[in-house]
Amino acid sequence: MKRSVSIFLSVLLAATLILSACGTASAEMRVTLVRTGDRGASLRDKPNGEKIGSVHGNTDLPVYAHANGWFYVQDGMQTGWVSKNMVIIVSVENTDDVSTTPSVTRVPDSTVPYIANMVYGLNAKNETVRWVQSMMKATGIWYQGDEWKVTGNLGKHTMQEISSFMESRGYFGHSGVIDQNVINELYYYLYGDSGD
Repeated sequence: MKRSVSIFLSVLLAATLILSACGTASAEMRVTLVRTGDRGASLRDKPNGEKIGSVHGNTDLPVYAHANGWFYVQDGMQTGWVSKNMVIIVSVENTDDVSTTPSVTRVPDSTVPYIANMVYGLNAKNETVRWVQSMMKATGIWYQGDEWKVTGNLGKHTMQEISSFMESRGYFGHSGVIDQNVINELYYYLYGDSGD
């Protein structure tokens, strides 16, 4: 009897593991919140970039992007990059694997914004706009100057900067709206082609 129960439990455990593996295969994991350690962390202008501030210890930070072992976070009114070695992952979420249209290629890092065929125009305000503004600043060329804040609001200046950036990437006459191509080009400009 004990042997039958043992075999049943083994089969049940194996089935549970298989089902849970199947469930996670169709979903992606995205880090949404990290916490600094007791000693805090340095805030950088880009991955491995210049220090722009410090974050106190044991501070929860919402995550807006992830790249090469760095998290793009917000601490109060300041945004920047922290190394994954300086934080603890507090929260992750599953995101549905959305299929793409043939005209839009998904970027390889699953935490980079994916908006498919959506287009954001003048006065759009959301986290995708904030991500684009932050990446524009991280280039060190576009979207510079103290007067230009990372607000998450798509204004005329941001659109002019996006237009200039996209023209430098071969998209002549780009209007400055945010679409998946803008996101992809920023990602590849900053982090290179993964070869996928």
